[in-house]
Amino acid sequence: MPGAALVVVRDGRIVHAKGYGRADGEGRPVTAQTPFRIGSVTKSFTALAVMQLVEDGTVELEAPVRRYLPWFTLADEEAAGRITVSHLLHHTSGIPGTAGGAALFDPARTLVDTVRALAEVAPDRPVGESFEYANANYAVLGLLLEEVSAQSYADYVREHVLDPLQMRHSFATATSEGRGELAVGHQWFFGVPVAVPDRYVPGYVSSGFLSASAEDLGHWLITHMEGGRYDGVSVLSPEGIETLHAPGPGASVPGIPGVEHTGGGYAMGWFTGEMHGVPAVWHGGGDLRNSAMLVMAEDGWGIALLVNSGDYLTGSEPTAHIASGVVRLLDGKEPVPLGRPSIGYTYRVLDLVLATLTLPVLAAAVRLPWWYRGLRRRLLTGNPGRRTTLTVLRVAVELLLPVAALALGPELALAPALESELSASWRNAWAAVPDLVLWLSAVAGVLLAVGLVRGVLLAREFARRRRPAPERPPATDSR
Repeated sequence: MPGAALVVVRDGRIVHAKGYGRADGEGRPVTAQTPFRIGSVTKSFTALAVMQLVEDGTVELEAPVRRYLPWFTLADEEAAGRITVSHLLHHTSGIPGTAGGAALFDPARTLVDTVRALAEVAPDRPVGESFEYANANYAVLGLLLEEVSAQSYADYVREHVLDPLQMRHSFATATSEGRGELAVGHQWFFGVPVAVPDRYVPGYVSSGFLSASAEDLGHWLITHMEGGRYDGVSVLSPEGIETLHAPGPGASVPGIPGVEHTGGGYAMGWFTGEMHGVPAVWHGGGDLRNSAMLVMAEDGWGIALLVNSGDYLTGSEPTAHIASGVVRLLDGKEPVPLGRPSIGYTYRVLDLVLATLTLPVLAAAVRLPWWYRGLRRRLLTGNPGRRTTLTVLRVAVELLLPVAALALGPELALAPALESELSASWRNAWAAVPDLVLWLSAVAGVLLAVGLVRGVLLAREFARRRRPAPERPPATDSR
């Protein structure tokens, strides 16, 4: 793990705030003021901003979304007309979790683009009936916020949330604009964390692209735990905060093994229930390069953990392991294993599997010259018909297997992952699991090349055998 930052709050004040490790490949140290991308923790900011508009009287929770975005629709127009602001906040709109998954890594996508693209999406459950986590819900809320406030999402959040709460190292823009140097995110390549370029998608800014420091998130936690106030400044009423933390109708959430969450439901930008055996309100987030976890326990303490690495294969690791230990220690309990493999163990197993699959392919490539030298003998000795059939089948497998692997590449690369909100595409696969994409492309390419060469050599041998033997000149009598 390259770097992390942790803040602990209790009784309305920060009792611990510290950075650990490095913020980038140059060794810059992480501090409590270092901003990180916080992923879906952004949703709690979007929810509070919407609730501000509710308390201002400019938005109603039970009003249909079309009151504020008249053109909003889904493939099912009647269902789209029944979706309310509250449905979006509680993830009970019926919009599937995979909606817009292809655009999660498109830096050219705007909020308007993301919401308009939902016209092609069909709901997968009745509106308001049950919970399904979908980033698209909070993209719609972000655009609604912009339309009602006549401000960009980033400007509104900065003016009405971040600045009043003295969150001086937080922002919802692509760059920090003077509010601190962003921690560099890392992805795991075959088990090694590697610094990668930052990724910012305006089309999902309100779902997962806000940045904040640990210290600032301490202010955010205190605000939620003190009835909407921080350092004498109120950004929401105590009743509004209670509404944000109350699970919505139909928003019951099953257990989430990745963070040891059981029971409870989804409120507005927050999960409720037990986390690591502790009753709490919480939310996690990540962008495949960074991960975050915020927890507010019932007995009055809260934590925010930020890590500048992320991994699609293991979901919330290593953040979940660290958060589990901190949460249980603060609750007076001993840390316990999560019951799932660590990121190190996962990659040791994965690397072993990939090596096992790679060796036969490399061996086939290295042995190709020796195979060709013995080809003629194998086709002419023993059972020639059977040997010819087996050789042709081998070539067919070496040609068809890599073609199929490349055709199904995104599905194969994303299949081992624990998350499911991404649609299968080469773009998403490269963004989520670049190491698997590189391995799959390389192995398939080598195997295809071996098959092509073997096929050409085999065809040449068949052609040679079909040519009639040259006639020998008649023997002459020398007498």
